[in-house]
Amino acid sequence: MKRRKSVFFVALIPVFFILLLSVTVEARDPSATVNTFTPAIDSGPYITIYGSQTIQPRRYQFGGYFNYAKRPLELGIGGATRTGIVNHLIDGDFFGALGITDWMEVGLNIPVIFLESITAPTAAIPGNVAGGENQKVLKMGDVSLESKIRLLDIDRHNFGIALVPEYYAPTGSGSFLVGNNGFGALGAKVVTDINIKNRIQMALNLGYLSRRNVTILGTRQDDSFTYGVGANIKAMDWLDIIGETHGSTNVANLFNKQSESPLEVDGGLRFALPVPEGMAITVGGGAGLTFGYGAPVARGLIALTYPNPQHVELPVEPPPPPPPPEPAAKVEKEKIVITKKVHFEFDKAVIRPISFSILDAVVDILKSNSDIHKVQIEGHCDSKGSEAYNNRLSQRRANAVKEYLTSHGVSANRLKTVGYGKSKPIATNDTPEGRARNRRVEFTIMEEGSSESRPASSKE
Repeated sequence: MKRRKSVFFVALIPVFFILLLSVTVEARDPSATVNTFTPAIDSGPYITIYGSQTIQPRRYQFGGYFNYAKRPLELGIGGATRTGIVNHLIDGDFFGALGITDWMEVGLNIPVIFLESITAPTAAIPGNVAGGENQKVLKMGDVSLESKIRLLDIDRHNFGIALVPEYYAPTGSGSFLVGNNGFGALGAKVVTDINIKNRIQMALNLGYLSRRNVTILGTRQDDSFTYGVGANIKAMDWLDIIGETHGSTNVANLFNKQSESPLEVDGGLRFALPVPEGMAITVGGGAGLTFGYGAPVARGLIALTYPNPQHVELPVEPPPPPPPPEPAAKVEKEKIVITKKVHFEFDKAVIRPISFSILDAVVDILKSNSDIHKVQIEGHCDSKGSEAYNNRLSQRRANAVKEYLTSHGVSANRLKTVGYGKSKPIATNDTPEGRARNRRVEFTIMEEGSSESRPASSKE
């Protein structure tokens, strides 16, 4: 329990970090990021698309994506000519995720802009000179805190469902078009995916992103509907082929304006490294399918990821099966030996129910061994009481056993009874333990052999 609490509090550290940044960030000019490439920070099989499976408790994943986008923001002139605003964008995303419970994980993504080449044909872009080109380096984008809550386990049903809440802190807001604005953004995705024979996986992500309304170069950026589909084909044990499409559109103007509806297609190859276990390299690229805000003319990407693997213990050789239990009754030489005593009510010839299973075993032996023709049931007592009394009690108890056997299908002709009283002790009568051993019932085989050789005998 203490270990689980410590993992929980460690997971809360990035939450406080992001909230602190959100409160302390100063007010800046309105902005909206042109970096629409946001990698999925879980251990899923895609690039920007989430799968539904969560990281196992106390397991983790970390890694980094580096991507280059060519002309992710252009300005149309006269409906025909386009000129670049953001010509080149080199971005790195450094992320990590931690499994909290069997169905929940949290993760943090820190984007860093290594290079942003901007051409400003007008003074509409704050901090730039019209007609000039500027290069911005080493600027932080919007740090995101994400969680994933699994609702349906794909490993059990080959179909999974998860919810992914996400919060973007305004760490990248300002004049460089790498942050949404000075107030951050809040969103959530619904994730569904399927697994086809452990070779093909496909996922659908549908989301909503809430952010402040801002207009950049005549393009409105407001609350948006996000979507994406992805597929992963395991070509070999060490190679995955990935393809996906992702985009968004303003909720207030759904798909009505191309500049407000970026759509991009990406693909890549993921190579599993032999060591360390779980590490993989992903290389790929893509391009924008629309003239949308943030959709590049071309994109290239490379990533290195490491999911802390779930160590599966090697199967342990199962212990040998226990020996079969000793039978309650068995034939030994001229006896049917019972492993437990036949118990009677005190000073009576009434068999206690606890001994019924012992006598049932004797019944089974007599029924399955037809060559046992005659068995003598012998009753014995300890030294307490007179000889005459013990003789009568031991005889009555032997008769009670015979009655039980015959009532369960054993012929009375095969049974004979005798009461020996206290005349044949097998232990001392000076101790309670010895007297308990002397109070007993024994079964002695009197006649046996094949039915053809059975001698004639008179009925009792």
